[in-house]
Amino acid sequence: MPRSLNRTGSAQPSSKAGRRAFRLHTYVIPITRLGGLGTITALLAVHNLAVLGTVNWTSVWTFAYVATFYGLGSWLTLRVFFLESRKLHLGTLFLVLDVPVLLLAIHLTGGTSSWLFLLLAARCTDQIFFGVRRVIWFGHLLVGSYAVYVFMVATSHGVANWEIEAAKLLILYAFTWYYALTARTVDLVRRRSRRSNLVKREREELVGTVSHTIGTRASAVTAVLDCLRKTPLDPKQKDYIRVLSEFNRSLVNLVNVLNASEDRTGLLKTEESRFAPLEVLADVAMLVQPLAESKGLDLRVDGTDMKALWVTGDSGKIRQALLSLAHNAVRFTDYGFVELRAWQVQPDRIAFEVKDSGTGIPVHMQRRLLAPFQRADGSPWHRTRGRGIGLGISRRLVESMGAALEMDSVMGLGTTVRFTLDLPKCVSPEPLRNLFSPPAALPPGQHGPHEELAQLLRSLD
Repeated sequence: MPRSLNRTGSAQPSSKAGRRAFRLHTYVIPITRLGGLGTITALLAVHNLAVLGTVNWTSVWTFAYVATFYGLGSWLTLRVFFLESRKLHLGTLFLVLDVPVLLLAIHLTGGTSSWLFLLLAARCTDQIFFGVRRVIWFGHLLVGSYAVYVFMVATSHGVANWEIEAAKLLILYAFTWYYALTARTVDLVRRRSRRSNLVKREREELVGTVSHTIGTRASAVTAVLDCLRKTPLDPKQKDYIRVLSEFNRSLVNLVNVLNASEDRTGLLKTEESRFAPLEVLADVAMLVQPLAESKGLDLRVDGTDMKALWVTGDSGKIRQALLSLAHNAVRFTDYGFVELRAWQVQPDRIAFEVKDSGTGIPVHMQRRLLAPFQRADGSPWHRTRGRGIGLGISRRLVESMGAALEMDSVMGLGTTVRFTLDLPKCVSPEPLRNLFSPPAALPPGQHGPHEELAQLLRSLD
C-alpha cells in the first residue's frame, strides 16, 4: 500500500480509500472496541447482581483488567503494524480474538447458565456493513466457538443440559442468518449504487463527447452560412439560409443545454436580453413544422394578441424549453394537432404552453418523466430514436428562471405543459418582423425549404 507522511511524521496511505481504511481500523474500530468492552464490564456486574444475587467484584475486576489490556494492546498493535502487515490483516485477526474475550465474559457470569451468551449474537451486528460473506463466516465462528466452549465445560464438569444448550446454539444460528439476509440487502444496495455511478459516468462521457462533436460541426456550419449570406441569393435561397440558421442555432443551444444538464452545481447561466415572445413562438414553430407536416399534424400558434409586446428575459432558455416540449409533442402525437401558445397572465407575467392531442401520459409516469432522458414507457433515452431530451431538461431550464413546469394530461385526450415567467416589459428596439406571412410564390414543381424537409422526413419513416 503506497504511503506518505502526515504532519506528525507518521506514515499513512497516500490514496483517499487507503486513508479511510487506515482510520477505520486504527482509530474508529479500536475506540468502538474499548467502548464495547467497558459496556460489557458494566453488564457483568448487573448480570451477576440480577441472576446470582451478588456482584462478585472478583469476576468484574478480572474481566476489566483483561479487557483493558486487550483493548489498548490491540489499538497499539494496529496503530504501529497495520501498514506493515501484508500477509495478515490485523483488523481481521483482532476480530477473531474478540471471541475468546466474549467467552471469558460468559464464563465469569455463570458459564453455560449465563444470559450473556447473547453478546455473541450482538457482536455480529457490526459485520453487516462488510457484506453477507463476512457475516456468514463470522457468525459460524461465533456459533462454533460457543459450541466448543459448551463441550469443554461439559467435559470438565461432567454436567450439561444439552437441550437448553442446543436451543441457545439455534438462537445464535438464527441471528447469524438474519444478519446475513440484512447484509445481503446492504450488498444489493451497494451494488446498485456502484452500477448507477458507472452509468452516470458513462452518460457524462457520452454527453461530453457528443456535445464537443456537435459543437464543432455546428461552428463550421455557422461559418459556411455566414459566407453564403455574403453571396448573391434569390428569395428561395435566402429562405433556405434562414431555416438552416435557425436549425443550427437550435443545435448550438441544445449543446449548451446538454452540457448544463451534466453540471453538478445544477446552475444554468442566465443571459437576459430584449425579445418579442411572439418571435420565440414563431421560431419554435418553424423548427418543428417539417416534422409536424411529415406526420400530417395541424401545427397551431396562438399569440397574435402579443404582436407589439417586447420583454426582458432569457430568450435562449425559453426558446430551448419550448422547442424541446414542442418537439416531444410532435414526435409522440400520431394525429390531430400540436398548439404553441403564449399569453399575458399579468402585465409583467407571461405564460407559455404546449398542447397536443396525443395519447396522454399516465399519472404514475408524469413525475418520472420530469427526469432527464426518460420516456412515457419508462425506457431509457438511448433505447428509442430521437434526442430523448424530454421534460427533464425543460424543467431545469424553466426552474433556472424561477418558474415551475406544470403538466395536465388525460389518457386518450392529450397533454398540456405550461410554465409562467416574470418578464418585464421593455421598449421595442426594432419593428417586429412579419412572422406569419405566406411564403413567396415559387415556380410550378418547386418547393420551399419546409415542404422539402417534410418530404425528406416522410421518406425516412
